[in-house]
Amino acid sequence: MNLVSLDDCPPGLFWFDGSLCFKSEYSQLRGTPDNRLMQCDAYVVASGEYFWGGTSDVAARSELMVQPIHFETATAAIAGEEL
Repeated sequence: MNLVSLDDCPPGLFWFDGSLCFKSEYSQLRGTPDNRLMQCDAYVVASGEYFWGGTSDVAARSELMVQPIHFETATAAIAGEEL
């Protein structure tokens, strides 16, 4: 299992706490003028809701540990193929 922070996760699918999620290549500037943070756009696949991972803090969310899913490997596994 190769865990990375949400910020370090590449765009695409990832697992978090039993949920399949999706991180886009886009992000938004959040925070106050004195404390600006970039917040990546990520969503829960099953519900379409914005991914927060159980936190409401932008900085804590960016540090959540997630498992990236290699798209080609996942689709091959679903199709029953070997790479």
